[in-house]
Amino acid sequence: MFYSGELKGYVEAAASGEPTPGGGSVAALVGALGGALTNMVNELSVNKKAYKELSDDVKKEFEAANAKIVALRHDLTKLIDEDTKAFDKVMEAFGMPK
Repeated sequence: MFYSGELKGYVEAAASGEPTPGGGSVAALVGALGGALTNMVNELSVNKKAYKELSDDVKKEFEAANAKIVALRHDLTKLIDEDTKAFDKVMEAFGMPK
């Protein structure tokens, strides 16, 4: 269902002998997915009885931490492509006459 199209192409490209996507791009994707899983757990937690019994201060800290993870996840998703673009520029520079 999800493993088709662009996602499958990305995984296959990472497994190929091509230089991109490389380690930075893949690491950014893995980090973004880790953040997404953390956000998912946080979203599930706020509906639990134990969460509702927490103090307002703890809930504020929880919400602030979750917001930071959302922001980091968005930053990481941008880096997936930015790493590839940066690497392509480096390779282009290596091909320039000396």
